[in-house]
Amino acid sequence: MGSDDRTAPPRRAIVAVGAARGGVAGVFRRVVVELRERGHDVQVIDVLARRTPAAAGIAAARSARGALKAASTVHLEFGSNDTETFWFAVFAVLMRSDCVVIAHDYPKVINAPAAGLLRPTSRLRSAFAYRVLCPLLDPLLVRILLRRAGVVVVFGEEARQGWLDRGARCVAVIRLGGEPATDGNPPPSKGDSVLFAGFLGPSKGIDTLLHAWTLISDMTDLPLIVAGGAGPPHDVWIAGLRQRFSHLPNAPQFIGHVPQEHDLQRLIGRAAVVALPYRYSSPASGVLVRAMSAGRPVVATPVPAACAAIEDGENGLLVPIDNVDALAEAILWLCQSPAERDRLGAAAAGSALRLFTWKSHIDGLERAYATAVRG
Repeated sequence: MGSDDRTAPPRRAIVAVGAARGGVAGVFRRVVVELRERGHDVQVIDVLARRTPAAAGIAAARSARGALKAASTVHLEFGSNDTETFWFAVFAVLMRSDCVVIAHDYPKVINAPAAGLLRPTSRLRSAFAYRVLCPLLDPLLVRILLRRAGVVVVFGEEARQGWLDRGARCVAVIRLGGEPATDGNPPPSKGDSVLFAGFLGPSKGIDTLLHAWTLISDMTDLPLIVAGGAGPPHDVWIAGLRQRFSHLPNAPQFIGHVPQEHDLQRLIGRAAVVALPYRYSSPASGVLVRAMSAGRPVVATPVPAACAAIEDGENGLLVPIDNVDALAEAILWLCQSPAERDRLGAAAAGSALRLFTWKSHIDGLERAYATAVRG
């Protein structure tokens, strides 16, 4: 037997359950493809819509009991808004204690899971869910998940230590995978927009970006494109922002959620500048990884995801959180400096090739699978 055969990870029968929407869903779909290309037998279980997120997750897990018991590895992947998948995961870790949970977000593993027990058919029911059920049950549900999972996989050291402090048995750190720049993308100097992409909520600093745009929108021909959607209650807030800033001569263009991964990647690959003025972030940002991999110059704030990848002035720009003037100055400087856009974009692409590869991502998952089995 050659050395490659001795060190190759075993082929596994993997049951995989992941997010159905958003950036985490895109990562999950790509992970499934990569695992199959490695020779693993991956069975994806879909969580079908039910009356409530909790009912959907539990029903799917009960239907999949046979597959969950027979699998050599159970892979559970979600972000903080994927309540259905979280409830599936709680059921799964109670069935077996070697599940591998990939938790994309921190410091919350999930938002208000107990609220998923009720349909928000009235204001009173919603108030009961969030004010009574969540304080009572959320800590218990998260504790069950952390303490029963064989391995919790995260994307940063802060998250690793935080989950260990909260009772997780074993936490592993990996990096997000990323796509190299595709052929046919224009260089940033020929890009067609200043782009924000992702979920639209207060944590993303979209209001700070819009205020900054009022200072510079008449100084550049590039449009500001905002790609992404917002769910309740943030949809009302976003609607107010759209109306408030619609009067600008070079008004921001809200194009909504971009459901197809290749369409989002093409949008990013055509941008001159990608602006991500987050107030806080998860340990990793899928949009940041995509932008750097596509060789785009990024203007970001010093949140964990950006600090782990951007060296200010070398492969991107960092500005203080909620500093409208600094954000406007950085974006305008890049809009008016095509050569600097190309320089920072090329450096970003080089950093992404070193930091964000699907090979290292899947290598890390395979190590986590082996650790869970040994545990």
